[in-house]
Amino acid sequence: MEEQNKIHCHKFCQKEPFLKKITEEINQAQGQEKLKMAEKLRDEVELLLACEDYDPESLECQSCRLISQTRKKTAEVIIKILSSLS
Repeated sequence: MEEQNKIHCHKFCQKEPFLKKITEEINQAQGQEKLKMAEKLRDEVELLLACEDYDPESLECQSCRLISQTRKKTAEVIIKILSSLS
C-alpha cells in the first residue's frame, strides 16, 4: 500500500531523505540553528521547484511541486518569525 503513495521521480527520491533529515533537525533546533536549517530547507526545495523536467500534466510532478511548495512556505514562516526576533 505504501508503494502507491511514493513519487517515482529520480530527483525527488534523491532529495527526499535529505529534506526529511533537515525537517527533523529544524524540529529539534533552537534559535539561530533553527533559522539556519530553515534557510537550508528553503534553498533545497527551490531546486526541486526549478526542475527543468517539470511536466504540468504529470501527477508525479504535480505532487512533487505541491510538497515542495508546502515545505518552502513552512520554511519561510520559520525564517520570518525567527528573523523578527533577532
